[in-house]
Amino acid sequence: MSARVAIVVGAGGELGRATAEKLAAAGFTVVGIDRSEDGLKKLPDGIRYEAGDATDPAVAKSLVDRIAAEVGPPEALVNTIGTCHLGDALAATPEACG
Repeated sequence: MSARVAIVVGAGGELGRATAEKLAAAGFTVVGIDRSEDGLKKLPDGIRYEAGDATDPAVAKSLVDRIAAEVGPPEALVNTIGTCHLGDALAATPEACG
């Protein structure tokens, strides 16, 4: 297991799965998150996954906290779901993104 941890949100979809695979190939320990556990089951062996609705801030926090405690603090977070208006990522709110 690598000390470099990456979380891929939307890993149950094609873009998320491809992103998770590339990060794993680059040496990251990857954890995929998606609402669809069926989609997550298509991830290759070696990529851990957690089912949950990352669009819910409380669920997202719980998932990240659990991953950090069990796998290690994430070095990278890739979101492959939803859309958001251009602007400062740290100022984005759930209402501004959909």
